Amino acid sequence: MKTIIFILNILLLFSSCLSKESRKEIRLAKVNKPLNLATYFSKMKAIPLDSSVTVGQVDKVIIAQDKIILSDFNIMKSLRVFDLNGKQLAYRDDIGEGPLGMSEISDFCIYEQKIYVLNGARKHIYTFDLELNQLEDIDLAYSAGSLKVTNEGILTYHQNFSEDNINSFNQYDLQGNLIQGFYPINSELDKPYVGNEEFLVRGNELIHYHPFVDSLIILSNLAIKASYFLDFEDQFYPLSEYTSISHPLDRLKKFNEFKGYKNINHGIGLPDNKYLFSIIHDHTHKFLLINLTTHNMMLYEKLKNDFLTLPSQIKFMGNDENQAWFTIDPVILDQFYRINYDKINEEDMLINPGIEHNPIIFIAEFKNP
Repeated sequence: MKTIIFILNILLLFSSCLSKESRKEIRLAKVNKPLNLATYFSKMKAIPLDSSVTVGQVDKVIIAQDKIILSDFNIMKSLRVFDLNGKQLAYRDDIGEGPLGMSEISDFCIYEQKIYVLNGARKHIYTFDLELNQLEDIDLAYSAGSLKVTNEGILTYHQNFSEDNINSFNQYDLQGNLIQGFYPINSELDKPYVGNEEFLVRGNELIHYHPFVDSLIILSNLAIKASYFLDFEDQFYPLSEYTSISHPLDRLKKFNEFKGYKNINHGIGLPDNKYLFSIIHDHTHKFLLINLTTHNMMLYEKLKNDFLTLPSQIKFMGNDENQAWFTIDPVILDQFYRINYDKINEEDMLINPGIEHNPIIFIAEFKNP
C-alpha cells in the first residue's frame, strides 16, 4: 500500500513518554551497493519550472489535481501553482493583511479543491482555490507551526510551550472551533537548531519522526498504536547533550561536529510497509530504508537512477498512492553536470551548466503492485 506523506516544517514531538523497552526494535544493516530506484518506481520525469518567472528556494511541494503547488522564498515567501508541464498558472506574494502579510507561510495543505495556508504566529488560516483566489479565513485558538486538513477537521502542531497552550496537537472542526488538544509539549525539543521535522499521514494513522530522535511513533485514533526504536548501535546524535547546551551557536557547532547518525528527514512512504528517509552519517548525505514488517533498516550511501542522469543528493518532498516527487538543489545539479561534463551525453543534461535556472520538480511513478 502506497502512502500519502505530509511534510511539516517545525520541531516535532517524539516523545520520551515511552521507554526504549516498550518499543519495537528496528536493527541497522549497512549496504555496500546503491539503492536502485527502479525497485519501487516504473518511470520518472523531470518538470523544469517556468523560465519566464523566477522561483526561489522551494520550501514545500504538493502535487494534486494535476497541478504542482509549492511555496518558495525569493526576497519574500510566495505561493505558486504550476501545471504538470511546469507552466506557472497562479502566483501570490500578498497573502494576509498589510505589507507583511507574506512574512510567514508556516505550512500549507490541500483539501477538497482548497489550499489551506497557515500563518501560525497569527493563529490564522487563509484559504484559496487552486487559482489562488482568496476564499474564507479561519481563526484558531492557538499558534501553530503545521497543519493537516481532512474530513476529520483541522489538525495543527506546535512545539513551543506557552501558558495558554500545553499541547503539541490541537484538533479543530473545519470552521476553526477547537475540539480537543492532546500530547503535552516535550520541552526537551523546544530549542530550534537547523533542519526540518516531519510526520507522515497514512490513512487514519500518523507516523511521527524527528531529526534528533531515534524513534518512529504510529498513532491511530489519537492513541499510540506502535512505537519503534531505531537501533543505531549508540551512534545516533545524543539529544541529552543537545538540550544541555544553552547558546544556539554552540548547539549548532556541536551538531555539525558530530560524525554519527543524525538529521532524519524528507521521509516518503513506499510499498510493502516501507519508508525511505534522508539521513546524515559521517558528515555525508545518505539514505535510510526502514521496513516495519521485517523490523530492519538499511543504510545506503547512494541511489542508482536508471531513469535520469542525476546526483544522489535528491530531496523527496512527498508522495501519494501513485507517485512520489522530489527536488534537487540547483547548485548541486549544476556542480554535478560540470564535474561529469565529459561523461554525460549533452541530451541527458537537464540544464546548461553555468547558467542560472529555476528548480526542477521530479515525479516518479510507483510500480503497480
